[in-house]
Amino acid sequence: MKKLLNTICKYILRFIITCRLHWPLAFFYCSQIKRVIPSNGAPRDPSKPTLLAITSHYFLKDLEILADTGEINIFKLLPKWQGILLRLYWTDKTWGGSEKDFRKTNKAYYQPQDQKMIKMQKKLRKAMGIFLETVFRIMKIDAVISANFTYRADYEYSIVTRNIGLPYIVFHKENLVLSKGLEEYWNIYMEDIGKFRGSMIILHNEKMKEIILKANFAAPAQLAVLGCLRMDSFINKVMKQDFFSEKAKFKRVTLFSFQKNAGLEMMYNEYFADKGFVKLFENYHVVFAQAAIAHPDIEFIIKPKYGKEWFKAIEKELNRSNIFLKDVPNLKMTVDKTAQELIFSSDFVISFQSTTILEAAFAGKPVIIPDFDEALKPEYQDYLVLKENYNLFDKAGSCEELRKLIEDRILDSSVSEEYIVKMRDFFDKHVSSLHANSTERYIKQVNEVIKSSLKKT
Repeated sequence: MKKLLNTICKYILRFIITCRLHWPLAFFYCSQIKRVIPSNGAPRDPSKPTLLAITSHYFLKDLEILADTGEINIFKLLPKWQGILLRLYWTDKTWGGSEKDFRKTNKAYYQPQDQKMIKMQKKLRKAMGIFLETVFRIMKIDAVISANFTYRADYEYSIVTRNIGLPYIVFHKENLVLSKGLEEYWNIYMEDIGKFRGSMIILHNEKMKEIILKANFAAPAQLAVLGCLRMDSFINKVMKQDFFSEKAKFKRVTLFSFQKNAGLEMMYNEYFADKGFVKLFENYHVVFAQAAIAHPDIEFIIKPKYGKEWFKAIEKELNRSNIFLKDVPNLKMTVDKTAQELIFSSDFVISFQSTTILEAAFAGKPVIIPDFDEALKPEYQDYLVLKENYNLFDKAGSCEELRKLIEDRILDSSVSEEYIVKMRDFFDKHVSSLHANSTERYIKQVNEVIKSSLKKT
């Protein structure tokens, strides 16, 4: 019955939009688009450009950073409302297929040969174009932004936005390409998509730009290397601190969690299925929790990227070892604090397959990296981030070594001057420029793209 009602609603919406009777719906839709309010509570400035962020929950703190400058108005479209428009023509079978044939599924959509798919896409884009043009006009939107050029839910928005005549800009958040496997991952994705359909991709480093250009995915004029927005304040704070002064311990340790398919997305597309780094995921979290039990006077923080599903996966592994969060008051999980906040307030960190390795090292913190269980599998070696540089960090070759390194670093979390120098170079090259000027560069680039778009229209 529910499926039947959904189908009826879908046909009614199609009719309303194609007959251009959609204005009341467009006004309601606009009411569901939320403004990112600056921390000082300033009202919208109509003299400044207005951006609409889609798949907005993946931007981390970038939207708030831009809003706080007062130079750009930011609105975000929540995934639920973004998906409603796509569902005008998308069905459960549109992106069907198992993880083994996801490339076939991708190409079937991005580079369709099937006439039914081509016809469906034309109808979808026409309906979305009619509706979104009205929404953009009501909201006075100057450009649409996404956090990644591979998001399926954003692809149609890139095409429709450009058809309407507005810029579509990607603030690409995934830029740490420090393994052969990750480079292969991006090459495969770009090959499947074919060509970038938006206006501009803003990147963090030259390596990612080089990969995109080699793949002929976008033109040089569509790429800008501007660093990482959320790193500006982090860099400024790090550069002001004295790494070798006598200081009290924070009495906090942070473990940055990872999904079981971290870096292995080409093989497995499910985060927490029993594929990939399964045993490592278990031991990584259990050893950390056991250390928390052994040191009740120290705060042990587990930081997943996202909530619910990730929390459940971690708790499942802990519970299997008879460890329950409610029984260990100094062991906590949080998604509310940023990685940078936790890095600064920790004596050392533990991380795997993550940019936080370089962020923490740049901040002068010792970093422990696990290198055991599935991380030793020959078929995974090309997919391990920073594998060739593990010697720069505290490498744990087993559960026992991980346990010992945690104990050692609780006693001594100092680092050498050589470590600091090397990590600064690494960070500057792969994460963000030490000039800490990404925010103003993003604002300038966005304004230039919008002005260029206005000239064309």
